[in-house]
Amino acid sequence: MWPSREVMASSLGRRGLFRRFTPEALNDYIEAGTRLLDDGSAELTFDPRIEVEIFRHLPDHLSQMPKRLGVPIELVAGSESHLLTASRIKRLKRKGLSVSEVPGTHMFPMEHPDETRAAILAAWQRIANVRQSSHTA
Repeated sequence: MWPSREVMASSLGRRGLFRRFTPEALNDYIEAGTRLLDDGSAELTFDPRIEVEIFRHLPDHLSQMPKRLGVPIELVAGSESHLLTASRIKRLKRKGLSVSEVPGTHMFPMEHPDETRAAILAAWQRIANVRQSSHTA
């Protein structure tokens, strides 16, 4: 809990995970992820322990997905993410996943929103081109 959203922004903005967020992204995170109490203090609307559990149980079977789903898959990742290592990217590409990298860490969408948007739009275009060429073949 923080005395105010302003204090929260100042505090989080100095922490590793949030340090590289754009000011707009940090503000959006705080606005969407907190509730103001009667005394003006701000508290998170989610339980951080649940978020930790989600990350502890992330599936590590993405390389099996293209075959199972039968659709093109494009993964966009932060170039500095510690979750998606070079060897993991290599394995995913061998299994048919297309991987694009944008600047940033695991939190790249909040650090580089314009580059993320461009990468997603480019991925959609590549997928549309694959679908279009498979229908005309």
